This record gives sequence, structure tokens and C-alpha cells, in this order.
Amino acid sequence: MVFRTAVNAESLLEEDSSAVTLPLEIEINGSPQGEVIVRTDASLEIVEIEGSILRDLLSGKVTSDLESFVENLPDGFHTLESYQELGLEILLDLERLVIALQIQEKSSYENSGPQRIRLGYQRDPNFDAHSKQAIFSGYANFRFRSSHSEHNNSPSQTAHILGISHVVNFAGYALEGESLWSDSASFETRELRLVKDFPNQLWRLTAGDVSTPINDLQRGFQIFGVNLAKEFGIQPYRSFTPTSSASFDLTEASTVRVIVNGNEARTLRLDPGSYSIEEFKLIAGPNRMELQIETDSGMVDNLSINEFGALNHLDSGVSTYSLSYGYPRSSAAATNTSTISSADWYQRYVSNQPIFSGYYKRGITNQLTTSLDAQGNSEWNRLGVSAYTASDRFGSLNLSLSHNQTNGQKSALSSRLSWGRSVAGYNLSLSSLYTEAGYNQTQSAQRSNDQAIRSSNSFTISKLFREKLNVSTSFLHQTRHDGSSNQNITSSIGRRFKGLYASWSFRYASDSSATDYGTFLTCTWNPAKKWRARSQARYSTQPGGTSLYTNLDYSNRRTNDYINASFDASRTDIGYNLGGSIAYQTGLYSASLSHSQVYGAIDDYIDKGSQTSLTASSAIAFADGAFGFANQIRNSFAIVSKHSAWSDVRLGINPTVGGFEKRSNGAILSPVLPSLIPYRETYATIQTVESDLFLERNDYYFFPSYRRGIHLKLGSDAIYAVRGTLSYSDQEPVKYKAVRFTSDNGEKVDTFTNGAGRFMATNLKPGNYLVTVANSKETLSLSIKKDGETMKFIGSVSLQK
Repeated sequence: MVFRTAVNAESLLEEDSSAVTLPLEIEINGSPQGEVIVRTDASLEIVEIEGSILRDLLSGKVTSDLESFVENLPDGFHTLESYQELGLEILLDLERLVIALQIQEKSSYENSGPQRIRLGYQRDPNFDAHSKQAIFSGYANFRFRSSHSEHNNSPSQTAHILGISHVVNFAGYALEGESLWSDSASFETRELRLVKDFPNQLWRLTAGDVSTPINDLQRGFQIFGVNLAKEFGIQPYRSFTPTSSASFDLTEASTVRVIVNGNEARTLRLDPGSYSIEEFKLIAGPNRMELQIETDSGMVDNLSINEFGALNHLDSGVSTYSLSYGYPRSSAAATNTSTISSADWYQRYVSNQPIFSGYYKRGITNQLTTSLDAQGNSEWNRLGVSAYTASDRFGSLNLSLSHNQTNGQKSALSSRLSWGRSVAGYNLSLSSLYTEAGYNQTQSAQRSNDQAIRSSNSFTISKLFREKLNVSTSFLHQTRHDGSSNQNITSSIGRRFKGLYASWSFRYASDSSATDYGTFLTCTWNPAKKWRARSQARYSTQPGGTSLYTNLDYSNRRTNDYINASFDASRTDIGYNLGGSIAYQTGLYSASLSHSQVYGAIDDYIDKGSQTSLTASSAIAFADGAFGFANQIRNSFAIVSKHSAWSDVRLGINPTVGGFEKRSNGAILSPVLPSLIPYRETYATIQTVESDLFLERNDYYFFPSYRRGIHLKLGSDAIYAVRGTLSYSDQEPVKYKAVRFTSDNGEKVDTFTNGAGRFMATNLKPGNYLVTVANSKETLSLSIKKDGETMKFIGSVSLQK
């Protein structure tokens, strides 16, 4: 049978010691249906699913013609590809880490009207299930570097530098900054700003040290001021990229293969009816969706949908904008400056002339987006307009025009054109920039730079042949305002030979002073598992341009740490260099040691000598009284702590092969989940390890705001249990009755007795309890003391009137 041949293939990961086995949520037709067991390699390139669990989940849910298919699903682990070869539409959603399965269910027969099939569908987050964010949280990333260098033409130097990236967040207001300490300049804070998001309005307000967001030909500034931006990243589950759709009718049961941009996205088994495929997301460049429809009677039909998209496109009616106002940063020695702060730890000097910068971008249609931008101050202004359009016929086209005016100077224009299109598999791109003299002037006393670029034009063509051979050629020509020019032509060809990739490039470069012809050959391969080698040979007609370079790299990623070692060697016609490094990384810290030894001279900037560097990094985080360490915290985070009564309980976070991603063992410092993405739903699986205590649930969901922490405190002092035999005052056993334990503060715990009056009550806290029985006025007073024994055996006890 084809089924047995495809699925019963030998597991690819059975002998892989680094493979990870873990449970993942499975969604059937978009609805969560439980968990399956998945085995995968560290890179998630090979994914296998245990067949018996998948068979049990599908049993009774599919239509009659698929029942035998489900019954024959084999036991053991098999790759996703082997299931897909059978026509089963199953894949791993990497963004949400869930297994997504589409299959014809019994209940779908009962539906009437057009049925919608969503591609790239993003569901709104389940806010009710999210862990509460901390009121007061923050973190600091520390990176220490110590280096020692000795060179021929300079005395030996030793430097120590500590960089700190820090954030304090109070109720959603994030105060973030960058600080630096060195043995030569003591401690200083280089950036400090306050950030506040308004999710309902999609606004982000920033005040303090701000880098002005720019659009196309605008100029960026470092200012002390404010910025208001409309940020779609605050609600990423609101899709605003262009999408397309297609509707079709089926007169009989059919198998439909959905192919998007050459890749099979879905294989559907559909009954007769009307269908609409929605949210076909457009990417930059040409987009093509094909529906290959094969009916049960053998008829074959194809439906094609062509659209063109670009990265700068917005949907029709969708807009973004950014507005900045403030004072450009300056120095204490500059003229016409004001002092914001002169403290040793934070010095800020700014120009007396405030500046405004902003842009507005809006989607006119799904294929046309325009923008307006403006910036300036009392003696300078710049206005610009841009348009982004795309079509399957003409490709993507971006046009920008900007006008610059400085008091007392002649106005100047700048324009930019970018175009890209794929023709018969050849990728074509063209870029052209023209700038008049004086366009970059922002002050009336500033002089025009004759070395500035007047025009720059480039063209690139590339093609991939049979997914192995890549060929590309690029041309570049630039002229300056002084009349000088330079041009470059580069061609390369690359091919993969099993485990080796080789590329050969040719380069011609010419300017007013010299002409250079060069070529270089690069080879990359894996000599052994976890090893990578890369070698490059260069030839150039310019002095020092001929060289040999070799790199050997070893990487070993284990369950709880990572080791990397590298060796480099380079040789030119005037000298050579040997160097190497070794790095070690865990979930709490990372450290690396590197050394470079130069013999002769490599170029005009590196003389004979050596340099040795030691680097170490770690981070500390806090959230509502809980503290923890991590290697690095990238944005938002969560700290998992335990109740004091659970001090001896070990928690395992996110199970992996050989253990857990993180463990909670100590009573003071708690584990940190350091890589939560703001405004994106993530979750962690947490369970007790080798303990009689259990958590009420094991899946915890997070939805943090910008650079904010979450404190997840697990467990309570309700860790005691009472076991005994209960009787009435006349010594008759209390048979099959509900029993309630009520504490002094009114908390209630219910249990029941069996036919002999035996009972067990759990989740009790230390204190005094009144024990009552259903349909009886008799009671019992009971005291639970706080000690090391969590299970209390009280023997036979009697109720009292």
C-alpha cells in the first residue's frame, strides 16, 4: 500500500541524541483539540509526530470515507512530510508552536452556504487567560569586556568597559536607557527616555533621548524631545499587509491542492459546495496562488490568482505616521547650546534651535501607497513625497522626491527610484539616486561638499537554476559634484554539491585614481557533525588585495548550554594573521575569550602585534518583589517564583529531552523567561518535579506590553492533607456524606466519606477548621499545625453535638 510505504519509513531522529521530544497543542480545522507528542531536532528542520496519539484524536471525527485512513495510522514517530505525502494537511506553525491540521470533519456536512478557508490566519489573543503583568518591574543587561593589546607602533594598552542596558517599568511607563562605565571615563548614561504605549489607539509616545524615525529621503536626528508614532506592532494580530482572495464552486467531492508561490500550503478534501479562500498574504514581488482541483470522477481543473505586493504597501485606508519635536544633541564646547543636565552620570547639551520631523503614509489602494514627509527648523526645511506601487505586469516601483531649502542658500532637489520584477525566473532590480549640490545643507553657514554623491545608479540580475546553481551580476556607477566618478561590475556564480557550497566571483572597479581587477573563490562545507569550514582565496591587482582566508568553526548546542570555538587564519602579500575564540553560554550567563596575533601588517589600520579580549555578560530582572538572573533579556520577560511553603518543591519549565529548559530550585532567585515578545501571545508549560504537590494547571499564557515584566507566583500554603475515619457522636460511621472544612477566615474545602466513614481532605492551610457534615448539626473542631509533615493521619474522630 502507498500508505504503508510512505508513513512506515524509519524515523530520522531515532538515533539522534540531540533530538527533543515534547508535547505540542494540535488544532484541527482551527480549533484546539488537545496535545500530540512531537520529536524534533534543535533547528526544527526535522519534525516527527507520534502516530497512535494522532490516530486517537482523529477517531470518530472524520467522515466515513476517511475512517479507514485514520485507522491505519501507525504507531511510532514519523515525519510531517510522510503524512503530507498521503494528502494529510498537517504542519508546524512556528510562530505559535502548535501543530495545525485540516481535515474533513463530520460536522462540516451540516454547514450550508459558502465555506471560508483562511490562509495565514492570525487569531486574536485570549486576554482572559493571560498572566497578570507586574506593576513594578525592570531589568539590566550587563556586558563586561577586558582587552589587552600590544602593537609595534604604539604602547601596550589595557581597557575595561562595562555596558549596561536598563529598563524600569511602572504600570506600563517604561524608563529605558544605555549606560557605560570604563576605567578611563568613569560612569555615564548615554541615553535615557520614557516610553508609553496606548494600545487602543496604536500609539507609542517617547520622551527624552529620541532618534527620529525617518521615511525615504529624510535625515535622521538624535534629539532631546518627544516622538508620537502610530505603531501597528502594538497589535500584531491585526493584519494590515495586503491580502487577496479567491472563490470557487465544486459540483462533486474533490481533492484541492493550494500552492502559494510554488510551495504547497494546503491539501484539502472538500465536498460539493461554494468555497472562499481568504487572507492569501502578499509578499514583496510577484505572488501566485494555484488551486489544483481533482474531482472523484477524474476531472482535473486549475484556478490561478496573480497579485503583486511590496514591503512598503498598506491596505487601502490604512495609515501610519510619526511626529517628532525636540532639540538636536550637541556638545558642551559647541556654540548656541543649552544645558539639560550637567551631572557626572548624565550630561546632555542641545542646540538652541528646535527641530520638527514627521511623515504620514497611507494606502490609497491595495496596490498604491503614498507618503508625505516634512522636517526642519528656523533656518532649514525639507519636504518630500513618495509613492509605492506594484503590479504583476510592471513589478514593484518606488518613487521619492524631496526639496531642501536653507536660508541664504539655493534650494536643492533629490530623487530616488527603485524598481524590481521577476521575469521568467530572473530577478531584476534597479536603483537610481540623484541629488543636487547643497541638498545636505542644514545650516546657512554650511558649505556644499564637492565630494558628495551627485548620482548613483545600480542594476542587478540574478537567477536560481534547478535550486542548486545561483548566478548574479550587478553594475554600479556613481558621480560626485566635483566631476569624479567610479564604477563597479561584479559577477558571481555559486553551486551546492551535496554538503559543499562553492561560489566564484569576479570584480572590476575603477575610479579617477586607479583600476582594479579581482576575483575570489569561496567554499563552505561541513567536515564533520557540528563542524563548519569556510575558505576563501582572493586575487586583486591592487597591493594587499591578494589573500587567503580560512575559518574553522565548532558549535555544540546542548539542553542547557552552548559551546562555540572558532579558529581564523588569513594571509596577504604583506603579512598574515592568526586568531581564535572560545565561547560558553548558559541560561544565566555567557563568557568568551578571543586572541588575535598579527605578523607583518594586514592593512593600513592593523600593525604587527596582538590583542586578547575577555567578554562576559549576564542580566538581572525583577517584577513585583521577585528577582532572577538570565543571560540576556531582549524586551519583555516573566519571572516564575514559588510560594514560601513550596521552597523545597522543584519546578520544571518547558520540558525538553533530558529535562527542562529551566528549573526552579532555589528559594531566593527565580527562573526568568527572557524573550517574551511585546503584544504577542506566548505560553510556558510548568510542572512540579518529583513532588507530591501538583499545580492546578500546567499551561500559562503571557501577553506583555512594551518592556514590561510578569511575575507568575505558583503554589500556596494550602499544602496539607488530612486523612482519617469520621463517625457521629454515637460512634456510627459517617457513610457517603459530603464533609466541609471551614477555616477561621471563611475559606472552605469540601470532601466526602466512603462506606466506612474514611475521608481525605486536601489543599488545607495551617490553622483552625470547623468540620461539618451534610444533613447533620454535629460538628468537629480540628487544628492543622505548620510542620514538615504535609499528610496528617488523625485516625478515628467523632463529631460532637
